[in-house]
Amino acid sequence: MGDLIVETEAGLAFDSRVILLEITVPILLIAGDRDQFFPRSVIEETAALIPNCTLIVHEDQGHMEVASDPRAAREFLRWASTLISPSVA
Repeated sequence: MGDLIVETEAGLAFDSRVILLEITVPILLIAGDRDQFFPRSVIEETAALIPNCTLIVHEDQGHMEVASDPRAAREFLRWASTLISPSVA
């Protein structure tokens, strides 16, 4: 339990907003609107700060539900296919 407390305190103390602005690669952020760890406001702020970020929010899902939802893989593949140049495909 002590490790979880230390990890949580460290996460709360670190402000990653400045670093997010420096991301130069396309990012797909898939999240649930009922995430217990990251409120929707934080998810939306994070996506807005990343220059080339696509946000997909799964309604009525929490953190682990999104991670195990088979739609996430399909959404990733659909998103990744938009990154491929027609001359490469």
